Amino acid sequence: MHLAHFCMAILAGLAIAAPVGPIGFICIKRTLDFGFARGFVSGLGAAMADGCYGLIAAVSMTSALAIISPHANLMNICAAILLFKIGIDTFRTVPKEASEAAIENEKKGLLAAFFSTLFLTLLNPMTILSFVAVFAAVGAKEMQAAKESTLIVVLGVFLGSLLWWLFLCALISKAREKLSKNSIGVINRISGLVVICFGLVCLSKLAQH
Repeated sequence: MHLAHFCMAILAGLAIAAPVGPIGFICIKRTLDFGFARGFVSGLGAAMADGCYGLIAAVSMTSALAIISPHANLMNICAAILLFKIGIDTFRTVPKEASEAAIENEKKGLLAAFFSTLFLTLLNPMTILSFVAVFAAVGAKEMQAAKESTLIVVLGVFLGSLLWWLFLCALISKAREKLSKNSIGVINRISGLVVICFGLVCLSKLAQH
């Protein structure tokens, strides 16, 4: 039974992480600009947040919604501000050679990349709603009934999400070797605009409350 819960949780983590959203664009952009390490660490931050929400959903989805719903507007505002900041930085980023990117990684470190996606994912109220939908599809009742499997569920969600970011960043890292600096510059500008649009979507949700 634990193995079944673990496999379902991995599927849930994959299902939550795979759709291309602001985190996906950010990880792709950072991989293109700075290489695999920066992109993967960004994905790791998102996977950690997915694991946290997976824990909340596994324990009690109803309670999670009750706690988060009253703060949805504030969370959307904070997420929009962060998306605008990342989007503008992305748009203005000048592509670097591999050696320059390595120096940049050493100078700034990877913690900023990790925490930016961690907080951005945690600030998105839609994340918990996505878990409600996905858990319902993969058997939430069975997973919630077995309280002792909660840790297994959380680990599965984390690994499922992490597997997706590992695959995506490795794929983009390979493609990066074949792209010119001009091409990466164009992708940066497009990605920056897309991330800013996601920020506008967050603000548009305020009118719905």
